[in-house]
Amino acid sequence: MSRTLFIILPILFAGFLSAVVFVAAAPQESGDPSAKVFANVCGKCHPKERAVVMRRTRTQWEEVITTMITTRNAQISDEDFDTVLGYLSREYGRVNVNRAAAPDIVEVLHVPEKVGATIVQYRKEHGPFEDFDGLVKVPGVEREQLEPLREAILFN
Repeated sequence: MSRTLFIILPILFAGFLSAVVFVAAAPQESGDPSAKVFANVCGKCHPKERAVVMRRTRTQWEEVITTMITTRNAQISDEDFDTVLGYLSREYGRVNVNRAAAPDIVEVLHVPEKVGATIVQYRKEHGPFEDFDGLVKVPGVEREQLEPLREAILFN
């Protein structure tokens, strides 16, 4: 019996270490519950990467989801529709900073509500933004925060 344990224990230990290394190396799932709803609803028909190949405005994402329902027979509850739309807008959205309301700017650019309101107020007082450099001149807007989201910002 002790000889069997002597042989089995190292094998079990090696298996345990392999499992730990595999779990540590595996990509981590997002803790965002809406990401899981998106994966469950949209992942039935296609991989996530296909769905989010390009950024879209909230209205465009709504049209995409509606098209999937009407032409592809996608099954989605009203609650999941809102959750998926919010997720796509937040994580893969685009926003026109010269037309959008503050909540839309906040949602897509992940800025505090005060910054979203400041962008809208600045736009009203100084006219439309011509480019990214004009936008980051707004007090409270941090270039470093928006730089990774440049492709999410529209000016026309």
